[in-house]
Amino acid sequence: MFMDDAQDLTDVTDFTDLDDFDDLEDLDIGVVLADPGTESEVSARWSEQLGHYVQGQGSLDALRLRSTTEPPWPHVDNPMVRYLIERTSEFVERDGIESALAWLATHAWFEATIAERSRMARILVDDC
Repeated sequence: MFMDDAQDLTDVTDFTDLDDFDDLEDLDIGVVLADPGTESEVSARWSEQLGHYVQGQGSLDALRLRSTTEPPWPHVDNPMVRYLIERTSEFVERDGIESALAWLATHAWFEATIAERSRMARILVDDC
């Protein structure tokens, strides 16, 4: 469950090499988020709902298409990411996988929100 320092945080498809970004208009973001090319009952079940959810976010959905080496993706050595992974491992051993995944998902979401708000606050302060 622990990551090698050189390993990317996720093994998601990098869509930044698309030749024509006009193709993104026809891209079903629900399918992209559901990990294209995989056979998954969960991906199939959630694809449509994810599509609606993401479309409601407007142009921000394009951030999901960035390489995992670019912001807003965290760096592999981000201390909060490392903590969340290791803490989740403890929960797996103590409380089981379902509880650990729920803890990780909610805390990662929360920490990402704090990180983005902090980044925006720094930008605003620097512009003054």
